Amino acid sequence: MNDQKGKRFEECHNSDFFELAEKEVGTSNQKRDFDISLQCNFKREMAVLFGFPLAYCDRRETLYFDESGNRHSVNAKGGCLNIMAQPDDVFVLGGVQTEDRIDVADFLKEISYMRNQELKSTQYFKGEFGDVLRKEHAKRFLEYVLNHGLHVHYKMVQLLYFGFVDIVDSVCKDMERNLLLKEALYKVLCEELSDTVKLFVRYKYPDVPKDKGGEFLAKIVSKIDRYVRAHGMSSIMSELRNLIRKGESKNELVFIQDELRDVWVGEFWPFYLDRIGAFPNKCLIFDNEDSVRNHLSKYRILNNGKEIVYSFGDSKTEAMILASDLTVGLLRKFFIFVSKGCPGMDDWTPDQNGNFKLLMKWLALSRRYNPLFAEYTCCISLRNQIERMIGFEDPL
Repeated sequence: MNDQKGKRFEECHNSDFFELAEKEVGTSNQKRDFDISLQCNFKREMAVLFGFPLAYCDRRETLYFDESGNRHSVNAKGGCLNIMAQPDDVFVLGGVQTEDRIDVADFLKEISYMRNQELKSTQYFKGEFGDVLRKEHAKRFLEYVLNHGLHVHYKMVQLLYFGFVDIVDSVCKDMERNLLLKEALYKVLCEELSDTVKLFVRYKYPDVPKDKGGEFLAKIVSKIDRYVRAHGMSSIMSELRNLIRKGESKNELVFIQDELRDVWVGEFWPFYLDRIGAFPNKCLIFDNEDSVRNHLSKYRILNNGKEIVYSFGDSKTEAMILASDLTVGLLRKFFIFVSKGCPGMDDWTPDQNGNFKLLMKWLALSRRYNPLFAEYTCCISLRNQIERMIGFEDPL
């Protein structure tokens, strides 16, 4: 089954679902109804398209969530990126699935964390991915989740890729090709990132003036030409160049006009709506992130008129939210490691290889339990490489 179909909906940010979510909240103190049945139905259609029974969507089970890599926004206000964004930077929203209620003290004891301060993944899994795999407590955590039958679920977003995709969507309607074109454009724009920032600021991206759209795309073509001179021409790069050239004559570039100037990726709380839309019939328990809770509390989330129930918990009292914090922290390091080309992997020690195999086993078992538990918004080659390492050749 072709996994390129329908990805436009997943990857939108400054338009469609994410734009609507940001506009729906408004400033009123009264809760407003926000029906996300379109998102819910889309996720179900994708499950059917890939041959998965709807039971994976509807099965009653409890998902705990935390996040890692929330930059709050990626913007170029003031003429430079507000964060030190690198091409490999990712955001992960996910955690664990389990029906067991486990005491926090018992959980900490089993993973051998005996310190007085609150446990955070930034300290428990400190260092680069390879460094983490050297440590005994990485083994203890992975053995714990495997022995207790926990499953991992996640949504991974490659931030700069997410900030660039609307350019392709503004000029390409072919859903069979645009994932490859998006990756090609991503490579071009990341090649000289500081130059890309200057270009985008000059044309107020993603609020490119209507009389400057053709000029902006012509500058993108120039960047493609420089990239080709350095790396050689490929068929997909040639296709991208021709597509952008044709786009220069378009009167409207719908996804990169009339948006918030210099904001490449807006606030991250709509990703929580995405997870609610993916699993409206499950019990969803999110970590108590104040900014997310404040946004979501402003309206009732509906699916075909019926309110979707979700809740928030605290890692101090919910062991599985604490486990979710460790999970997404470790996953983010893994995804960044893969996006960098798996540096040093050939020289790993037996301990590193052993812990890596435990992680891949956990991810594979979780995918077999529910293949909808993994979702990516990133370059297709990165997604495919991650899936191959896990043992799945046909990613969602």
